[in-house]
Amino acid sequence: MVFYADMLRSGYGVAKDALAAADWYQKAIDLGDTAAARKLGLMYDTGDGVTADDFKAALLYKTASDGDDAVATRFLAQMYYDGEGVARDLVKSAALYLKASELGDAPASRWLGLMYDRGEGVALDDLKAVEYYKKAADAGDAVAMRYLGEMYDAGEGVAEDDKKAVDYFNMAVSAGDTVAAGALGAMYQYGEGVDQDYDLARKNYQIAVDDGDGIAARRLGLMYDLGRGVAEDNVKAVELYRLAHDKGDVIATRFLAQMYQGGEGVDRDLLQAAVLFREAAKAGDAPAQRFLGVMLYDGTGLARDYAQAADLFKQAVDGGDLAANWWLAVCYLYGDGVAEKPERAADYAYVAVTGGHDYALETLLNIGEYDTSRAFRQRLQERMRTDGYYDGRIDGSFGPKTRAALNAAFNTR
Repeated sequence: MVFYADMLRSGYGVAKDALAAADWYQKAIDLGDTAAARKLGLMYDTGDGVTADDFKAALLYKTASDGDDAVATRFLAQMYYDGEGVARDLVKSAALYLKASELGDAPASRWLGLMYDRGEGVALDDLKAVEYYKKAADAGDAVAMRYLGEMYDAGEGVAEDDKKAVDYFNMAVSAGDTVAAGALGAMYQYGEGVDQDYDLARKNYQIAVDDGDGIAARRLGLMYDLGRGVAEDNVKAVELYRLAHDKGDVIATRFLAQMYQGGEGVDRDLLQAAVLFREAAKAGDAPAQRFLGVMLYDGTGLARDYAQAADLFKQAVDGGDLAANWWLAVCYLYGDGVAEKPERAADYAYVAVTGGHDYALETLLNIGEYDTSRAFRQRLQERMRTDGYYDGRIDGSFGPKTRAALNAAFNTR
């Protein structure tokens, strides 16, 4: 009965007739066939030949799950996870994934591992996550193999072990997971767990790119952009950055903006650069916030707007961008877009220096060439004295002792 319904649904050996297939599945369900309940549930779940109905799908999956159908139990767990056809309930979802896992369903084990990994519906537990990822991987689940590789790479739930990470990424790629190829490409590019091999990095990135992986496209684009392991090719880099941008990769959006800004691989277009920087900045990319701020501060490609620039520099600083500290220091030093506050300017400049910002150090070492206030210079001396780099007078005079202190403080944070 179920086999005949399968034939009607697929059109194998008979005329394809989804409605008739649904009728035959229902007849089998009435006789207690759990597989039929799962298959009819999937038809309603996906709208395959019938009007999509998540509620009916959930009821049918439950019927099959009550009969210990492992796949249907996983499907029902997913509906509780997504809140489709039922109220969203992560605890119920986790319990159903556990049941499906115990019934031998490998993807359910992987999903349960992911819930432990994220602390969704269960207490966050990296050890449990690894346990269920391994159970799924041992049963041949390619995505679980990749997840295990990521756990070994990060040292979460297991001791950090780049070689094991590479092993699992390789297993995942061999099992058909193309996302793992992108991760494996990074291991080869940076020589983590394997000897550095740019050619294998490129080949693995390309596998992932061919399957639409935006992160891999951005990483491969950077190889072409910088000429690392491949001939430098800015046109190819732009092509890959654009592909990654279209996939929603925010870092690639910033890289693409920089290519338009510099006219590398494309005609120089400052307006397009600004549009892309703004897109990445709105998505929270701190370097993009700083790049856009610089364009507004300098009036390059956009009307000069110190207030917007200063606000963007603040956002970038909050997002961890080191160079933005220097730009914000300049704003406070000269009162550009913010109230003039030389002491605060010095604090931001000091963060830039101790964080290793070369231009900030070079500028301060040659401070006599710039218009700076005595209060700014004195505050820098105070900060260096507090941190033990300077033991001279707080007089704002940047002589050999102050310059030596700046060099000592450089890149110490």
